[in-house]
Amino acid sequence: MSIAFADEEDLLGRLTDRPENLVYLVGSPISASNRTDTPGVPGVVEMIERVRAEFSGSALQRLDAKLTATPTNKYQAAFLFLQQNKGQDAVNRIIQRAVLRARRESTAFPVVPNQIDSIEHCRALENDYEGWHLAPAVEALGRIIVSPKSANQPVVLTPNFDPLIKASIRRAGGQFHTIALHGDGSLPGFDGQGCLVVHFHGDWYRTDTLHTPAQLGQERPMLSASLARLIHTRTLVVLAYSGWDDIFQRAMIGALRSGLATFDVLWTFFPTDQAIIERDFEPLLKVLQPGIDRGRVVPYKGIDVHTLLPRLAEKLAAMRVSEVATAATVRRVPTPPTPPTRSFRVGDRVRSTLNSDAFSPAGGLVTKVYPDHPELAQVQYSERPPTDYNVNTLELDERLLVPLQPNIDIPRLAGRFRGQVEAVLGMPVRHESVSPSKMGPALKCWYREGWVEVVYHNGLSDWITVSGLGDIAFAPESLPKFGFPATSPSFQDEHVIRWLNLGEIREISLFSGQGGASDYLYVKTLTS
Repeated sequence: MSIAFADEEDLLGRLTDRPENLVYLVGSPISASNRTDTPGVPGVVEMIERVRAEFSGSALQRLDAKLTATPTNKYQAAFLFLQQNKGQDAVNRIIQRAVLRARRESTAFPVVPNQIDSIEHCRALENDYEGWHLAPAVEALGRIIVSPKSANQPVVLTPNFDPLIKASIRRAGGQFHTIALHGDGSLPGFDGQGCLVVHFHGDWYRTDTLHTPAQLGQERPMLSASLARLIHTRTLVVLAYSGWDDIFQRAMIGALRSGLATFDVLWTFFPTDQAIIERDFEPLLKVLQPGIDRGRVVPYKGIDVHTLLPRLAEKLAAMRVSEVATAATVRRVPTPPTPPTRSFRVGDRVRSTLNSDAFSPAGGLVTKVYPDHPELAQVQYSERPPTDYNVNTLELDERLLVPLQPNIDIPRLAGRFRGQVEAVLGMPVRHESVSPSKMGPALKCWYREGWVEVVYHNGLSDWITVSGLGDIAFAPESLPKFGFPATSPSFQDEHVIRWLNLGEIREISLFSGQGGASDYLYVKTLTS
């Protein structure tokens, strides 16, 4: 078998080339935790053990004998035995309890449940997006789906039963439509906003879940035709998917073998060793071979979704930031100066629209003003200026200077998911992982050219810093400028004005700057 496997860098290049033309097919590892100490939907091995825990005595011995006799399909054999001995309802209950393993404490459900009381209970849990722990892969998938670089109507296909993909999309600020099928049927026409999520093996509470060879291999011609139409002329990205002989694989392989396929398939494998892939996935590679020969199927090795998808999400975000920066209008100082419309004071902190390849200052300090030309100001920057300047100051027309008024509505930002924050502030200019004292790892992002910093704890915006407040008076009356009603402070001296327990926000502190102006605002939302 002579197959050329590509690697992760090749795949990232392909996915960022036309990100608007992709359909994602994702398997169960995307929902599983990538660490043993965090919540997540159990993997295949643990699911088999959960089935074994349902039996004892001679029944358990019979189950173990079935598992030994089917070493390559133990999962399907285990669930077939469970269905034959305890029924489909027992299968569904195990799936529901397994999905609960991905829960964490939330405001709506401060205690993580270990069993389901009713369908209404399932629905309430599913809609409590805060309460789902998202592993790196599924969290990143939500950001990819809602990225402006992705398709206007993105599609995710999955055999998974859990709601984590949908929770990820919502927490990234997106919308979705979901379809769950456990039998044959066509997919309805889709002409709405948001992502279409198709659970083609059922759902954790809306439908029966499919596990056994007979269930997975049943003929579903209407669904097969619908799936083929859904990916028509697009590129299908197959991630963390075992390649079981199920409806989706047969629909795709049928199209490839017919020679009429107009879609490409990027099929990923976790092992890095090609020999292991060729040994363990030999039946799958044989059915993919016609597509590989035609150039319609490209196999990739060494693909870990918990590494790949976060990298892809960051690359798409960087592409978007680059496009926005490229589209910005670049202007030099006009001469002669235009009539004044605004004057500056020494000490004002200002942002400049002056940009070049070598110099993109986030902002600077006014060090000199001109009484005869108040529209001009000399601004000192901390960054090195372009090579055609030999001083660290620039004289700029007022049209190129913007006072750093924040226009920041803190209640719209505090305690929100990252996607909701970025719907208000735009994409971050940079980010990094931080480890605050007494806190676990957190994500810190800089927005609005670096003047707004947000630290996320457990996926929610917690600590917010707004800098560059030279045009905001250092006074209690300035609080409404940040989206709050006028409120007397809890504490005030010459350095800081502090408010405690404003709605759901623990603490807000406004710090003094020069000449009666403010310097920066610091918000603690969830933790102290």
